[in-house]
Amino acid sequence: MIKIILFDIDNTLIDHTAAENKAISWIHDEYFKQSISLIDFHNMWLEKTKKNWRLFEQKKITFTEQQTQRIQDVWKSLGNKVDKKTARNIFDEYLSEYEKAWKTFKGVEDLLSSLENVGILSNGNLAQQLKKLQAANLLKFFDQKNIFTSEEIGIAKPDQKLFSYIKEKLKLKNNEILYVGDKLGYDIKPALKEGWNAIWIDHYNIFRNRNYEKVKNIKELKSLLEKYGNNLFCNNGINSPFINK
Repeated sequence: MIKIILFDIDNTLIDHTAAENKAISWIHDEYFKQSISLIDFHNMWLEKTKKNWRLFEQKKITFTEQQTQRIQDVWKSLGNKVDKKTARNIFDEYLSEYEKAWKTFKGVEDLLSSLENVGILSNGNLAQQLKKLQAANLLKFFDQKNIFTSEEIGIAKPDQKLFSYIKEKLKLKNNEILYVGDKLGYDIKPALKEGWNAIWIDHYNIFRNRNYEKVKNIKELKSLLEKYGNNLFCNNGINSPFINK
C-alpha cells in the first residue's frame, strides 16, 4: 500500500518551461534583440543551461557557478565577454523575470489539498525551491521533513543512490512510495529501478514512449491516483475537491 506521494516540482507542479521562456525572451530583448533572433537565442540559452547544469550535477561547479557560467558562455558565443560580477548581475535580472512568471499547472492546489501524505524530491537549490513553492501557495501542503533537494543531500537525480537515500529517510518500503515527475530518465526510470511506484506526467504531451504509465495533466493524474486507492486521499477521499466532479 502506498504511504506517501513524492512530487518533482519543475514541469510537474509548476510550469517551469513557460516561466523560463518568458525570462529568456526578456534577456534577449534587453541585450541581443538586434543581433540574433529570439529562437536562435532561446536554443543557445538552453544549450548552455544544459551544459552547466550537468557540471553542477557532476559536482564540478557549485549551484551559483552554473548560473554565472551560463551567462558567460552565452555572451562568449555571441562575441562578448563579461566578468563574473557582471554575469551575476545579469543572471539576477533573468532570475527576477523567471520568478515573476512562476505559475502552477491547473488543478495542482486542489489536488494537493485532497491528498493525505505528500512530499517533494527535486534537483536544485533548496532555498529557491522552497521560495517557488511558497510563491505558488503550495508550501503549506508539505511537511518540511518530506522535502528533499539534490543540493541539500549532495546527490542529484538520476543517481540511484539518491532514491535509496530517500527511502531510508522516509523509513518506508520501496513499494510504499509513489513518485510523480516529468522526466523519464531523471524521475521515472530510476524510481522504478529502485522499486518505487512512478507516474510520468507530460503536461506538454511531447513524448511518445508508451512503455511507462503517463498522464498529460493534473486531472488525469487525479484519476490515476484514485485507482491506486482511496487511502491516498484525506478521509479516504470524502473531502477531495475532485470527488463527484
